[in-house]
Amino acid sequence: MSMPFPQDERARVAHALHDGVAQTLAALGYELAAAARDCPDGPAAARIATARSLAAAALEEARTVGLSVQPPPHGDPLRPLLTEGRA
Repeated sequence: MSMPFPQDERARVAHALHDGVAQTLAALGYELAAAARDCPDGPAAARIATARSLAAAALEEARTVGLSVQPPPHGDPLRPLLTEGRA
């Protein structure tokens, strides 16, 4: 997918997604994992599990959008390794 913006603008947006949104979502995932350990049972546990799934999906979407805005210069040789085993 090619964006109709100059290369430097695409790089700025991709950088902002990575250093802003993706980092915040990753931190949210860590906090939710800690909450899941603190609250392994009960109604809150199910809500925490749902929130963890939503945070993981949002992080993956942010990564996908970042790559569509600014793909790696020679493809992404690590992508198959990083996504291996994900359903």
